[in-house]
Amino acid sequence: MYRLSHWRALELHPHPFIPAGNQARWNSQGVIMAYTSEHLALAALELLNYWNSYPNMNGYLIFSADISESAVETLPDTVDPHDYQQTRPFGDTWVQEQRSLVLKVPSVVLPMSFNYLINPRHPQMSSFTYSNDGDFTFDRRVGTLLELARTRP
Repeated sequence: MYRLSHWRALELHPHPFIPAGNQARWNSQGVIMAYTSEHLALAALELLNYWNSYPNMNGYLIFSADISESAVETLPDTVDPHDYQQTRPFGDTWVQEQRSLVLKVPSVVLPMSFNYLINPRHPQMSSFTYSNDGDFTFDRRVGTLLELARTRP
């Protein structure tokens, strides 16, 4: 699994898999979980959702981790990943109950793809290992596309 973390975020929270706890699709404000993706390309595509929130998309580092299937819980089909009224309470409860280290959820950005949520409160987090795979930069063509989008009304 892959995670892209910005160097500024890492200054505040140095462990890339223990972020700040900002509200997102699967967690309420203050509930800490790390969002990762099954492929680096999906992590980059997920990140592009926030292109308009930042002056540019530079400054990211690539982190990867290998997780045993036995540490992964899969989201039940009864939870609609598009419905925040379902996803946030489900994710909050999952973190609090510490049912598994990892929760596999479908990506809403890219069909037939999956994201993996990491629960830093889970006891297995003490043996969690990861790699820093270096800097991540989007191809200049993506940067050009984002700059063109910024100039459009």
